[in-house]
Amino acid sequence: MRRLYRTLLIGLVAGLVGISLPACLENNENAPEDALPGLNADGVVLIAYANSTPVGAADILCSGVTVGDLVVTAAHCLGSGRPLRVILDPVDLCDGTPERGTAITEAWVRPENGADIAVVQVDLSRPRTPPARPQSATWAATGWGTSAGEAGRCTSRTVELQATSGCASGESALCATGIGSNTCSGDSGSGVVDSQGRVIAITSSGSSCRQGAPGVYAKVASLESWFEGQGLSLAR
Repeated sequence: MRRLYRTLLIGLVAGLVGISLPACLENNENAPEDALPGLNADGVVLIAYANSTPVGAADILCSGVTVGDLVVTAAHCLGSGRPLRVILDPVDLCDGTPERGTAITEAWVRPENGADIAVVQVDLSRPRTPPARPQSATWAATGWGTSAGEAGRCTSRTVELQATSGCASGESALCATGIGSNTCSGDSGSGVVDSQGRVIAITSSGSSCRQGAPGVYAKVASLESWFEGQGLSLAR
């Protein structure tokens, strides 16, 4: 088993906003969705900058999914400089209720094979709502992505996804695009859920937020042994 890169980060911060990374290359060798193992997530979170004031819509950085006391998100959401907070969905950041969230106390990042996945530990005690399953597509991703012209979101949204071509996905990721809308800034780290309710990938990057643009989603199966080292087993 390859050496685990374990990073202890108290007051984690993020340096990359959104999911725009270098443009994808042609590759669509994705396994069938029913063949991909995934995590049994039990909740959805937003990851926001932790300011002295309550977290607002403009503070949203990334999204994530919960598995017990752990949050799975994109590794690039954990960067440098500013402390982060995790807030459990459902929540309305614009209803006037102060939301300060929960501080991240520890994180494990896996950069070895380029998989854009990280696991962080938090204390989230209130009831949770599992991520939405797809209604008319192959997968669904619930996150806090913004649309063109939006400064931030008040509530989460769900984007339906299907496989496409145009990405340098390789074996460790899948290439997908949104139906009706697409993942965008703020959706990084959101879980890609199949019809069985399993999180089979994590939203990583995309060249555009427009409908039909391809995006890269890091497969959790590519890091199965690493997840097991964090106490997380994949469901099949």
